[in-house]
Amino acid sequence: MRLTAAPTPKWLSILALAALLALGGCPWPWGGPSSTSSPLAGRIVDQSGKPVAGVVVRAFFTNAIPFTNAIPFGIAAADGQATTEVRTGGDGRFAFANPPMGEVNLEAVQSEDRKAVKLSVAVRTGVMLDVGDMRLLPTGTIAGRVITPSVGGLNLLGTDVFTPGLSYMVKTDEEGNFRISNVPAGRFRLVASNQGLGRGERADVEVKPGEVTTIEPIGLSLTPPAVSELRPSVGGPGSQFEIVGANFGKSTTGGNTVEVYLNGVRLSELTVESDQLIRARVPAGAQSGRVVVKVGLISGASPGEFRVLRELSLVPKGPIVLPLNGSLRFTAEGTDSVGVTLNGPLTTWMASPDTRLSLDSATSGLVQGRETGSGVVFIGVGDLSASAQVFVSPTVGAPYPHGNGTMASVALGSSGALAFWSDQADGLYRILGQRLSGTPWSPQDVSPAATFLADPGPVVAWDAGLGKFWLAYADGPMAGRQIKVQTLNADGSPAGGATVIAANRVGAQGLCLAPRGGDVLVAWQESSGAIVARLASAGMGQPVALVASNASVPTAAWDGSAYWVGWQQGVGSDSDVMARFVDITGTAGSAAVPVATGVAPQRSPSLAAGLGHMLAVWTEPRSGGLELFARRIVGGTPVGSAASLGPSHPGHGEERSPRLAWDGARYLLSWVDGRADAPGVFAQVLDKDLAAPGAPFAVMLGPDLKQPAVSGLGTDAVALWIQGSSGIWSQRMAP
Repeated sequence: MRLTAAPTPKWLSILALAALLALGGCPWPWGGPSSTSSPLAGRIVDQSGKPVAGVVVRAFFTNAIPFTNAIPFGIAAADGQATTEVRTGGDGRFAFANPPMGEVNLEAVQSEDRKAVKLSVAVRTGVMLDVGDMRLLPTGTIAGRVITPSVGGLNLLGTDVFTPGLSYMVKTDEEGNFRISNVPAGRFRLVASNQGLGRGERADVEVKPGEVTTIEPIGLSLTPPAVSELRPSVGGPGSQFEIVGANFGKSTTGGNTVEVYLNGVRLSELTVESDQLIRARVPAGAQSGRVVVKVGLISGASPGEFRVLRELSLVPKGPIVLPLNGSLRFTAEGTDSVGVTLNGPLTTWMASPDTRLSLDSATSGLVQGRETGSGVVFIGVGDLSASAQVFVSPTVGAPYPHGNGTMASVALGSSGALAFWSDQADGLYRILGQRLSGTPWSPQDVSPAATFLADPGPVVAWDAGLGKFWLAYADGPMAGRQIKVQTLNADGSPAGGATVIAANRVGAQGLCLAPRGGDVLVAWQESSGAIVARLASAGMGQPVALVASNASVPTAAWDGSAYWVGWQQGVGSDSDVMARFVDITGTAGSAAVPVATGVAPQRSPSLAAGLGHMLAVWTEPRSGGLELFARRIVGGTPVGSAASLGPSHPGHGEERSPRLAWDGARYLLSWVDGRADAPGVFAQVLDKDLAAPGAPFAVMLGPDLKQPAVSGLGTDAVALWIQGSSGIWSQRMAP
């Protein structure tokens, strides 16, 4: 059945044409459609290519649905009411003076069995468009049947079958059969619609001139599904999400297939929970796009896209240092399959161990450090995951940048810390220093004004019995150096001038201090490989040589009854850790005591002592890396065997330059770690018996950190290091 106005009688058309010819010999009194430019024009020809006059040409929107009562479409043009029907002139041309704007189909009708069609013509404001020739051909017929795939035995009488964008529509009989005659040759979309049973369609029906095209049955689907929300709208492969909407077929399809597509890919894992809810899983390889729910042959698309994550990360990425009892909020960041960055995708958060790191249940990503040590924050979306390593550390405030220099040293006193280092400019060296005090610590320069020909290598230590700091350094050229000491008040101001305690020491460097309530032992290394020591109270007498050659890296401590000096002793290609005591008169013991020996080199020793006990630490190669070892020394005698600190250092394998301090109640160990995942300066609290080492913690993270120093007093502590070529930094701690 075709819906159109009643045809004009042939005799009336002939009479009208004769009248027009009498007016001027032209059927178009205004000059014909080809005489002026037009926004939409073309030519109608017969099967042999000759122009045909008087052919009706109509324009329909491509998505228009024909009405059963033949009411014309209300179509707007650029200016006023649209012209939707014209006739060809004597040259076969047609022109729309005011065509509808948008995508239209054009149909030319010479007679019921001679027609032409041109589909999907884009008409734009201000654009002149000539569609060229449209060839009149014999019409064809479409025949077929409408069915309900899921339910049989239904009366299908009155189901509409039509071609959207043209004027052809028929109704089916009880069995769903239909036949549409006089359809122009071409390819069309055919739709079947029944208000009670739903819709179905065939996307590409070919009509051939003079032939009957019988199509496969058109299955009706029930009420079209509607997707209102995706929860969440972001996910990774393997993640579940919910599709919320209506008419999902749970109670009405009677077996009709329910399908869900994500950007055109059918999802294989889904559960239709109800007519309003479907649970689905994102497949591997999925791309971001709209979600389409298809019930039978009718589908509904999501209002927005579902974003499929390909990468997931945490911001900050880690590793990071989190102060003990401090908090930090992480955020999740993802990149979807087309490279769009997504901030804050919905993820699952975890922290391990939960005794060390706790997640705030009310604020997503907010982590608090509960216990010293390391942990990991995890996020996950489906099969994607990301993590950030977190070191919970008893740090106080932020790291403090002192400036540039080398050979740095730090000591903590009763009213703050003093840091000293060497600075070079124009071939001359200076000693620069700062006092850090207050809450939070604030700096105050306490730099001596002297200049030096070679690196003075300043070292500073706190003398609790004296209530002052000791500062020692080397003066003069390397060929004949002077070792000087002076005391500084608790506020860093000089308590007297510098005293020379040794002169003409060739290549003296690597100074270390061991205070003893009013006196201090200074030890150093000389170019001959000797380790030499001198008491500040001994004046200009002869320094004592503790070892004559192949020694380096001196370290010193006072254990309440004697001074002890340790060093790294070269033995062939290896090295041992040795120690020798010096009494309160400056006299050395009879022989050095071996602290650590063996086939592997023991290097970079450090000593610290309390009353009646001492601890030595050093590095040894283990499994291709370096590991820290420690040994107790009581009364000048090493006790037990060397203990590896490795079991309490999970993940550490490249530990260098250990430094040890006694804070009055416990030992504080610091070192530089070259671990691949989180290089930096680390620290650890050790009890005097090595029975219960504390968890190691990060003081500062980053590459190229070196020369750590540490000092503790009571419940306060400070670590210092050099970053890069010369940057001096310190960090206050409360371990």
